[in-house]
Amino acid sequence: MSGEWVILDRDLAEMYGVETRVLKQAVRRNIDRFPDDFMFELTKKEQDFLRSQFVTLKRGQHSKYPPFAFVDAIRDGRARERQIAIKEIQSRIS
Repeated sequence: MSGEWVILDRDLAEMYGVETRVLKQAVRRNIDRFPDDFMFELTKKEQDFLRSQFVTLKRGQHSKYPPFAFVDAIRDGRARERQIAIKEIQSRIS
């Protein structure tokens, strides 16, 4: 997926103890805080590939909407700025 280490919206939401839909809503409301090199929405092709990697799809676990992918800030060296953006969003959805 775009040659990046990423964390999907559902996994990030689980880390912060919120529902995926709540996280996505907060991101959409604050989209200007998420530059393209930090967060992107998977293409249909990427989403289909990702879904093909699971042997069994559990009901409700896989959304029909493309997930957001957040670039792994620790691996790419820009952790501080990205963690600040995530924490600001977290404080708004908590």
